[in-house]
Amino acid sequence: MMAAMPAGRAQPITTAGLHCVNSARSGRCQPARRPLRPTLRGGTLPAAAGGGRVLPSRLSLCPAPTLMHIVRFAACPPSPWKNGGGITRQLLIRPAAANLDDFALRVSVADVDSDGPFSRFDGIDRTLTLLEGGGLQLQRDGAPLATLQADSPLLHFAGEWPISSLRLAGKVRDFNIMTRRNQCHHRAERLSLDGSLTLAHDGPLLLFVAQGDAVTVSSDGASDTLQQFDLLWLEHAGTLQLHSDSACQLLLAHVVFADERSDGNA
Repeated sequence: MMAAMPAGRAQPITTAGLHCVNSARSGRCQPARRPLRPTLRGGTLPAAAGGGRVLPSRLSLCPAPTLMHIVRFAACPPSPWKNGGGITRQLLIRPAAANLDDFALRVSVADVDSDGPFSRFDGIDRTLTLLEGGGLQLQRDGAPLATLQADSPLLHFAGEWPISSLRLAGKVRDFNIMTRRNQCHHRAERLSLDGSLTLAHDGPLLLFVAQGDAVTVSSDGASDTLQQFDLLWLEHAGTLQLHSDSACQLLLAHVVFADERSDGNA
């Protein structure tokens, strides 16, 4: 069943759906109530949630992911906004041939050079987090909503909300997940990794390297390395092994399509 978007206020997403097993640092296990079930060795689990921006008149699409469906940030061309206040790099869109009017899932990174209103997206649920910069203050109808820093909880909100932003110390870079409410649902989590981790996931899974480098990912006999701002998209249920020799911050999103087709290419 698709989760309904609350009409009243922005909600930080928690790690209630994550099950930490045999954690070398916490020594505690929490009941898993969601499809993500990590087995963590040498890592810790924080929290999560959503986002967006004034969008460009024309989007340059990143090359479609192949093999393990890895999207290299460096290969995704920037698209300037109509108002000249920033650029957006689209990392992933589903269906693959969709545009801004009919996507079910869209993932992007934006460099924000100006203050002002977000684009309105009716019927869209959003998750926003700050990747770089000195802070981003958000308002809803002129009232304070949230102030985002790189280590803030992810922010989840409805695309219909009249949101405006104010940069606190110059240019910022943010990460944005959008899903169309009647077609798709996502639940985002922030994850700290310093060592090894095994994730069992029951459906499509999105992994993004927010901070750090050289995260090794292995699934179904294939293995590769993600650098900062690279993205991994897994279309089907399975098991994912992660490893990093140094501390890094990851963003995870479990995705559910309303028609229960998790092929990601429809």
